[in-house]
Amino acid sequence: IFFRFRRASVAMRVAVYSHSFPPSIDGVCRRMSSLVYELLVGGHEVLILTLESELSGLDLHGLPMPKYVTLESGFPASYPMKRIANPSITNSYRIASALREFNPEVLHCTVDALTLLFAAIGLALGIPVAGSIHTDVDKILRSLRAAEWAIKVGWALEAADSRLLDACATTSNSYKEELEHRWCKIDHVVLTAVNTDVFNPNCVDAEERRAIRSRLTFGHPDAFLVLYVGRLSLEKSIEVLFDMLLVPGMENVYLAIAGDGPIAKDLAAMHSEANRVYCRPGFLSHADLAKLYAASDAHVSASVFETLGNTVLEAQAAGAPVIVPYAQGFKDTVKHESDGFLFEAGSPHSLSQYVAKLQANPTLHNEMGEAGRQKVQGERTAEAVACDYVQWYD
Repeated sequence: IFFRFRRASVAMRVAVYSHSFPPSIDGVCRRMSSLVYELLVGGHEVLILTLESELSGLDLHGLPMPKYVTLESGFPASYPMKRIANPSITNSYRIASALREFNPEVLHCTVDALTLLFAAIGLALGIPVAGSIHTDVDKILRSLRAAEWAIKVGWALEAADSRLLDACATTSNSYKEELEHRWCKIDHVVLTAVNTDVFNPNCVDAEERRAIRSRLTFGHPDAFLVLYVGRLSLEKSIEVLFDMLLVPGMENVYLAIAGDGPIAKDLAAMHSEANRVYCRPGFLSHADLAKLYAASDAHVSASVFETLGNTVLEAQAAGAPVIVPYAQGFKDTVKHESDGFLFEAGSPHSLSQYVAKLQANPTLHNEMGEAGRQKVQGERTAEAVACDYVQWYD
């Protein structure tokens, strides 16, 4: 690693590339959008490289939008629901021109099809390139029933990317271990911040909270309300949440689903009082999401694909207990039986047992919510995360 930057206390020029920015809805989008905000708050100059034609959905909480450059992309036939960067001559020219003009002290890129291009251009221009791996490509390929040789090729490409970059990070210790098992060289685990001014238990008053609960439970605000927030796609195993509702004892539990994605129409068809499912897909602002977290009794997810679990941190900041699988990412963000529960992955019965515990014990619900809130406030502030990134760059 040959970073030769000024000290972290001095403002830096940082170019940030992510394959996911708003209006995308996923953890990478949330994490990299948060990074841009945190760098700006810290007084650093930022250039954004994006696949989006415009970034009107990027919420910087009143800060001016940095300059951004749009790169070519497309939707592959093998995974048509996901936009993929194109390592083209046009993109090479756009990247090189933008970096030459901005002259950053570091380029931070999410690892994808452009990584080798960024590494080569960075080497030619004398700009160190730091990459971060956010997506579990192995599990995505397996969910698509890819051949084993194709999965191993994916491992090799990811490992090559991690070693050709000047530095490479990921989002949790558990995923770092998984990547190192797949031959990757990972030298840092980055922090992820939550805006606790936006995500907090007091973002709704009692009257609005009851109104939200009444809407999400079809007029039954005293029922037990669990909330899923995230991308609506097959790999998120949302069917486990539906099956949980059918377990005996869950008759007074309602599931609200917030997000968008390739299976949104299928999930919206489940929207009904009879199913006890509220699902109106679409993009929600952080302020609106915060109100949903604060009004719900628990945040739930059944995904085993997470490399961290941003929604867990948002829910905890809003004072909502979380119930998620014992799987990579989540086991780094949830302390079992302290600020949430970790259930047996893929088991609606295991999930229902922890829902029932919270449902039967309001005191436990409040204690878990407060524990999660305190943890996020202590470890996940924008200032702490910006400092962590800049020290890594340095």
